[in-house]
Amino acid sequence: MTEPAAEVTGEPLWFGPEDRPLCGWLHSPPSGTARGVAVLCPPLDIEGVCTYFTYRQLAIRLAGDGIAVVRFDYDGTGDSAGSSSDPGRVTAWLRSVGDATEVIRGHGEMPLCLVGMRVGALLAAFEAARRGDVEALVLWDPCLSGRAYVREQRLFHRVGLDAGPLRRPGFELSGLQLDPGTATDLSRLRLADLPPRLAAHHLVLTHPHRPTPEDLEAHFAGVGAEWGRAVGQSELLDPPLQTPPEATIDLVSEWLSSKLASPPPIRLRSLPARTEAVIRGDGGEPVATERFTRLGEEGRGLFGIVTEPLGGAGSSSTTVLFVNEGNTPHIGQARLWVDLARAWAARGVRSVRWDLAGNGDSDARPGTEPHAHYLPGYIEDVATARRSVSPADASEVVMVGLCAGAYHSLEAALREPARGVAVINPAFSFATRFDRGASGGVARRARTVTRRWVVTLAGPAVRGIARRAGQDVGRWQRSLETGTWPASLAHRFPAIPEPAWRLVTAIALVHPPAEVLERVVGSGTELIVICGRLDLRPIALGGRHVLGRLSTDRRFQLDLLPGLDHSTLVADQRREMIEHLTRWVVPRCAPDVSSDAVGPPGGQHHDSRQVTVATAATGGRGRRQT
Repeated sequence: MTEPAAEVTGEPLWFGPEDRPLCGWLHSPPSGTARGVAVLCPPLDIEGVCTYFTYRQLAIRLAGDGIAVVRFDYDGTGDSAGSSSDPGRVTAWLRSVGDATEVIRGHGEMPLCLVGMRVGALLAAFEAARRGDVEALVLWDPCLSGRAYVREQRLFHRVGLDAGPLRRPGFELSGLQLDPGTATDLSRLRLADLPPRLAAHHLVLTHPHRPTPEDLEAHFAGVGAEWGRAVGQSELLDPPLQTPPEATIDLVSEWLSSKLASPPPIRLRSLPARTEAVIRGDGGEPVATERFTRLGEEGRGLFGIVTEPLGGAGSSSTTVLFVNEGNTPHIGQARLWVDLARAWAARGVRSVRWDLAGNGDSDARPGTEPHAHYLPGYIEDVATARRSVSPADASEVVMVGLCAGAYHSLEAALREPARGVAVINPAFSFATRFDRGASGGVARRARTVTRRWVVTLAGPAVRGIARRAGQDVGRWQRSLETGTWPASLAHRFPAIPEPAWRLVTAIALVHPPAEVLERVVGSGTELIVICGRLDLRPIALGGRHVLGRLSTDRRFQLDLLPGLDHSTLVADQRREMIEHLTRWVVPRCAPDVSSDAVGPPGGQHHDSRQVTVATAATGGRGRRQT
């Protein structure tokens, strides 16, 4: 995959109501003229995270074809103001589509196009019906009704994430918690209740691995709708992959261009620039300001959003730097970074959420792969971000990372100590395309891999066992090379004693996880590790003696939340994790706040648990410590 043409202009903006600003991006053709305008309506919950980069790719493609585009976050989602658990979400989402439409129409009186995916397609269809002046409408893998969408996502949430019932009113999707009224309103949205003719031209793209619903075909039968397949949709909506569907992006951009072939280009009018927003709390009181920034290279650095307490950064020189996992955009899984940034700003903490090069809204480096995992350059990206947010002293930051973001935070701390590092479900072992060759000239000091001589000696036996067992030989080989095999072996043979694991990890692994944590603390960086049971196992295997030493060091804290899922998509567990994180981070960034005075965002309190060394090693519950 190649990075889209860099000459296309993309500018972030705040728009909509002053008291509840929406966040979006405006992509303008480089010529300064356009044949039409388009609004991209995103999906909800984890699907919105998965499609974030794809929508950026599509917006840049359309702008290159002479169509001005706005992509945006609905009220209470992404970077926009509000919360997904606020009442009246469906009305707010529909209003957000209307606000985005008015913004792009401010460019000039040109044909209007709407593109929506999944629930975004349903919302786009309702906006088209309300307006009655839409030239082209693209329904990309549309949800036929809100009821069907809720039923499907609830099933995935319960089965895929093994999530139990919520402990508070409402219902939960993957990374999205809604109040009971919103559930009712969403269930009432049905494509069948709208008139068939929603635009002058219709394109309906159905899922390639499912039959086209007969009701959908019948609904648009009389309006000359064109049909196609959303090729690559499964890979796009797979959270670990999020693979942009190049063929479908091409199809949508070419179809829209063909429908706007006749209108002569019109000179674009400039739009009012709102580069800063005031964020309000639940009671409507202002709590923070947010502004766009670029980290590093002037004008084309890494994109970020600075969240500050009202009146500036306060007396503290320490800034929280959120570090993304994998190719997730700067909002974080389940909007985690946005929620934390705003809650902590109300307590006097300044923070920056940002995108690694080639991900989210940051451009890729020339010659490098966009939207990738664990690239060597990401380690330098973290260093660049640290220098940018704290130019006087790059050590005056607290890095907060989940999964791969936790790994990159640890790498950064090993290169240059920081005020603190908070890691959630850290990843130490992983596969990259650099495994068998150069790693971009970057030494990885926090990554756990199997020693080469062990791979050479054990490889033939491992491949033979995999073949006899009828298993994927390549997967077994990757597990051997990347060092993920100890956790798998411990799961299958739980009776293996700790002394044996201590010997095995010392001989077979480079940079065992517990030793990485000890080196980070030894460098002078304060460290908290928050883990679910499964994510704690690789740290504890063979590392009990190291964790024992660390337990006496006041700079180190290890908290076990047994039910915490890896991506923190389950709301109740996420709230408990946020409480632990808040109690540790805020006092280190707001010196006037003590840890005893810090409660979790929203005022909900749970018991704080720090696990014993024995608990960490076994993954059990252990005894409580305050």
